[in-house]
Amino acid sequence: MDFINNLFGGTGGNIIAGFLALAIVIGLIILAVWALKFVLDMAGTVARTRNKRLDIVENLALDQKRQLILIKRDDVEHLILVGGENELVIETDIKADSQTDAQPTANIANETKKQTSKAKKDNQKTMSKLSKKLDKSLTSKVIEKKQEIDTSVENISLRHTGLLRRNGDVK
Repeated sequence: MDFINNLFGGTGGNIIAGFLALAIVIGLIILAVWALKFVLDMAGTVARTRNKRLDIVENLALDQKRQLILIKRDDVEHLILVGGENELVIETDIKADSQTDAQPTANIANETKKQTSKAKKDNQKTMSKLSKKLDKSLTSKVIEKKQEIDTSVENISLRHTGLLRRNGDVK
């Protein structure tokens, strides 16, 4: 502390020396926390890679909400459909090494995609048909109303309203 007092000199040096010592201590604490985090993180990754039991083998997006996930746990794979209203386990106990078992998984995914796109097309067609029917019915109703108005307008006389005057009636 005498070194810092001699460096800044006078009685005002005590306050500055106190703040400088506080800054040094806080810096050392931050450095120690960072070093501990770095060392523990390295040890954690070594331990995790050694005992890795769970892995995502493949991920396939079916549409914006749903996706198929192939998860591997202890050399056994599980196919899960996630993202809709609920999650669904499609297939379990798939042997991880056999490629023949992986082919039906791809077929299921492709079939689900086809069914989804077909349902979307069917919905669009239905909406289009309903829209056309609605347009036709509305058009016919509008034409009927127009004809009713046209016939009623022909029978209206404006003489009694005072809007239609003869040339001599102008005041």
